[in-house]
Amino acid sequence: MHISTILLVISVILSGVAVGLPLWSGVKLPANMGKVSSGLWSLCQQGQPGGGKNPSCQAWSKDDKAPKDLIVSQITAVAGAALALIALALCAMNHKTAGKVSALVAVLCMITVLIVYPVVSLPDLNKKSGGLPDTNSELDVSYYLEVGAAVLAIGALVTCHFMKHKK
Repeated sequence: MHISTILLVISVILSGVAVGLPLWSGVKLPANMGKVSSGLWSLCQQGQPGGGKNPSCQAWSKDDKAPKDLIVSQITAVAGAALALIALALCAMNHKTAGKVSALVAVLCMITVLIVYPVVSLPDLNKKSGGLPDTNSELDVSYYLEVGAAVLAIGALVTCHFMKHKK
């Protein structure tokens, strides 16, 4: 009966986790030297010489700024999660039209980040992390969590639209 609300709850959780984790993409270093994982908010390197297996993470700061293209991914990812949360609240309060509009904009933000991150942000992150070729880049866990969140938000939008006539 409240399938759209349930789908939005799961979508908000997945999107929130995806935004917070520094695992949007990974680049394996040559000669088994480790892996560089990048996220929206930080860059982590695992397996660096003398560093052992513990990852060394560095958040973007004033001195070491994030690539400008990554800022678009940050804004759209946070906006998508926040708008999905707003859509969830509106849907739960039975404001269907406002909930649909908010869910639609949330889906558009999520789809935007899913397109912008690998096409625009990822090559810039590779340059920032030492000029590694982007052919070795792999999308990682957080990206796929965001894909799942977008699919669930689309499902919630569709079910909310088609269940409007049932009481």
